Amino acid sequence: MKLRLDPLRGALACLPKLESAHENPWRLPWRTLSTNHPCHLADLLRTLPSAVFPPFLQVDEGEEETQQTRGSLHASDAQGCAERPTRLVVGNLARRATTITSSNLEEREVIALLGLRLTPCHWSIMRLLLTHPLLSHDELAGLLGLELKSMHTAVSSLHALGCLEPISTSVGKRWRLCERGLRLISIENHLSLRHLVDQCDEEAHPSPMVQLGVRWLLAHIQHTVGIYSFFATLAQGARQHPEQRMCWWETGAQCERRYRMGEQWHNLRPDAQAEFRAGSQPFRFWLEWDRGTMNVRDLALKFDAYRHFVSSGEWRRSARACRDSCVSHRTLRRSCACSGSRKPGSPKHLG
Repeated sequence: MKLRLDPLRGALACLPKLESAHENPWRLPWRTLSTNHPCHLADLLRTLPSAVFPPFLQVDEGEEETQQTRGSLHASDAQGCAERPTRLVVGNLARRATTITSSNLEEREVIALLGLRLTPCHWSIMRLLLTHPLLSHDELAGLLGLELKSMHTAVSSLHALGCLEPISTSVGKRWRLCERGLRLISIENHLSLRHLVDQCDEEAHPSPMVQLGVRWLLAHIQHTVGIYSFFATLAQGARQHPEQRMCWWETGAQCERRYRMGEQWHNLRPDAQAEFRAGSQPFRFWLEWDRGTMNVRDLALKFDAYRHFVSSGEWRRSARACRDSCVSHRTLRRSCACSGSRKPGSPKHLG
């Protein structure tokens, strides 16, 4: 039995450079999928009844443009495409996008138009806040390599567009994604919103939709800020030397490891882990941030957990294996006490 398939309909175009991603799509060198012959994008469009368009497009009120019918398609591509479109729905979407904050638009329209308003800098800020909520202006600027004034401008713009909201804490103003920003991020990443948010009491919070993990971070804001400031400072310092770079960093559940040794399961829960590169040499490390609230015994137990993880060989099976532990302390006395608790064969203490 032979399977008979209809020829593929559609076209493909290759962009010569990454910078040309914003090139006019109508002018690209399109080629048909079925025969690889040159074609015009307009030749592949099919007519649709006006009833399928949402009301805000106003198809019947002048947002149409008459197009002249071009040459016929290649014989092999003409099957099923006898009807040629003579009108294309067009609209000044860029102008509409500038009226997001002033027009009475539905929320779905606002989110759709936001894609035309946000710059790559805006997207970088939102993605960073998705991974690490409650960053400050200074930390955002340090991690993204922007001037503080530019960061203030970009964050203020996102706040005006309803994507971010400030949170007043004991360590100053912090920023997080609000409901609109979370919806936009979920659409961009093709994720269900329920994987990103907690539903909470509308009267207790400015936004009824709160990102997962934000409540815990707020409850431990001093600890959170200490970790954020460490990596922001590290990223800023690396930029002063062309051969140095902070490759990646992660916190919380992202860097937790659960592994099995013999018949027992063990957990490793560092505060953070990261990779720093100096020249061609990468350095991967864990971070334990102690503000002077943990006694020496508990610190020794934490070091023992790292020793056990390394001796198990589990780190060799991890793509982001960490070989060294980095612990930051408030006082030199506590650092020396913790260093003295390290057992032979345990990860090296970087201090």
